[in-house]
Amino acid sequence: GLGGDNAVRGNVVFNACRESGDHGPINSWDRMPFLASTAASPVPSFRPAPTHTSENMILANYGASQGFDNDDGSSYYCTHDNVFYAADGFKMDYGGHDSIFNNNLVYGKECFGTGAFKEGHSDRFHDNRCIIVAGGGGGATRDPRNVGKLFQCTKDGLLLYNNSYYTADGAATWTCPGAGTYNLSEMNSMGMEIGTSIGTTPPAHVIVGWARDILGL
Repeated sequence: GLGGDNAVRGNVVFNACRESGDHGPINSWDRMPFLASTAASPVPSFRPAPTHTSENMILANYGASQGFDNDDGSSYYCTHDNVFYAADGFKMDYGGHDSIFNNNLVYGKECFGTGAFKEGHSDRFHDNRCIIVAGGGGGATRDPRNVGKLFQCTKDGLLLYNNSYYTADGAATWTCPGAGTYNLSEMNSMGMEIGTSIGTTPPAHVIVGWARDILGL
């Protein structure tokens, strides 16, 4: 967006998207570049300052999908320290790039779903906890072991590392459309999800404790 340098912080969002779907309670678009200067970068540039979305509790109920839907080329978004409930996690499509999704807690049907990236402009997804739950909200019903879909299963695509994934039976897979489905060992062999772990769905009091820690409650 124009200039960037926005902050969305400390909100509780729910019961959005009651008459619509295919987007999140918070939604962004970025189809057109703008030449702008900001306090952080006084020289006019087509590269906006990052927008930070943090310390929010977002429920993607009714027709919502992601907690924060980075749609249509959204770029330079830093989404961190949020709790997304009944929600898909990180989304990027239609040419979005250079965004970061980290230290979030996601409880839903999918941890991430991305489009293609130009070399050197991939997004980063790291140090997140994501709990895959059948019937956990978000988009359409999915494989309860599949944590997400990557358009590119290479390090030119979404950079994944140091994440913790939880499923009902402690098994997880990653999907690359047209290339196949991979387990954690196979992802590691391709240089992805280094430092990542998989576990079984923790009890409710543990999840609530993680949420409280992220939100500073």
